[in-house]
Amino acid sequence: MKKFLSALFALGALAAVQTIKADGGGCGGGYQSGWSDDFEQVILLNATTNVSTNAIGVASLRTENDCWTNYAQVKTKVVGLSPADYLVTVTDITGTNSYDLGTLTVSTNLATCLDDADDYSWSVGTNTVTISTNVTTFGSASFTLPSGLDPTNVAYLFIFDTNGIVDFTGDFTSTTNIAAVYYEQNVAITPGTAAQAAGSGKIVLSYKNGKSTSNFLLSANNLPAKQSLTLNANGTKATTATTSANGAVTVKSLPHTKLADLQILEAKDKKGNVVFSLKF
Repeated sequence: MKKFLSALFALGALAAVQTIKADGGGCGGGYQSGWSDDFEQVILLNATTNVSTNAIGVASLRTENDCWTNYAQVKTKVVGLSPADYLVTVTDITGTNSYDLGTLTVSTNLATCLDDADDYSWSVGTNTVTISTNVTTFGSASFTLPSGLDPTNVAYLFIFDTNGIVDFTGDFTSTTNIAAVYYEQNVAITPGTAAQAAGSGKIVLSYKNGKSTSNFLLSANNLPAKQSLTLNANGTKATTATTSANGAVTVKSLPHTKLADLQILEAKDKKGNVVFSLKF
């Protein structure tokens, strides 16, 4: 099953807007199981003129998919709104289909709106908000996306007061209000000429505090001992590696490779045979 996750990154090591393509298929059981991808995007909410200039908020869109878990969640946190219940909605990328997620309760009583997953100190842009010291009202709520709404199609978020007036808006498609992005993908090795090859590869892409980073890790075993390998990323040579006397190899980087664009990695021997591969 091919899963498309839309991940937004600021300019830097990663492109401004990237489409992350995750290919599941290693969930049939046994050692080779282990495919997963986790994605979280945190955005700053924009307060409208209907609320206090001190009102601030954030929202996060998180998805987790692996062999056993599949969920998508939206979480909102706001401070500075008047105590009341607020309606949180999202629209899809077309802007025409709206989905009511549920109620966000804002209160001066922190016990009514904090749960175990909430931090008492959290960041909004360059500001740090410390609950109970410089906040008078606070609201936090988590919502599961309704069935039929693919998380990659979530575009805009709105918070309405009891009169149907919009107090906050959020845009998951824009690069201008991103606070953080995190994406992690793990895939199992597909054996080639090394029929017993096992192991996995991992890609981690992140953006926070104006900086984007990307990391790669490959761990493989049950390979021919002391074998020279050429690793080709999307058909282009990325690096070389040599297996150990025990038939294991670890690769921690793919020079000159944009990890956000990586779809297939092939390890070839000197004759050009594919010893093993990984499909991202």
